[in-house]
Amino acid sequence: MWRVNWTQLSPILSPMAKAPAPLDPVRVQLQLKVTLLEIRPPIWRRLLVPAKLRLSQFHTVLQRAFGWTNSHLHAFQIKG
Repeated sequence: MWRVNWTQLSPILSPMAKAPAPLDPVRVQLQLKVTLLEIRPPIWRRLLVPAKLRLSQFHTVLQRAFGWTNSHLHAFQIKG
C-alpha cells in the first residue's frame, strides 16, 4: 500500500489558485510525493505529473517509478 502526501501539495497549489489569468490544464503539472506504507526506512518517490493525468495513466507512472512489473498489490483510495 502507498500514500500520496496531499498536505505537501497545498503550498504548490495555493499560488495557482491566485493566478491572474486562467491556467491551461494541459500545461499544469503536479508534484506528488508517494510513500510506501509500513516500510522502514521509508521508500518514496517524488513524481512530477500532468494535472490532467487519468487514474489509469497514474497507475502506469507508479509501476515505472517503483520498478514494479504490474505484480505488486496496490489500491487507490479516493476521498478516504
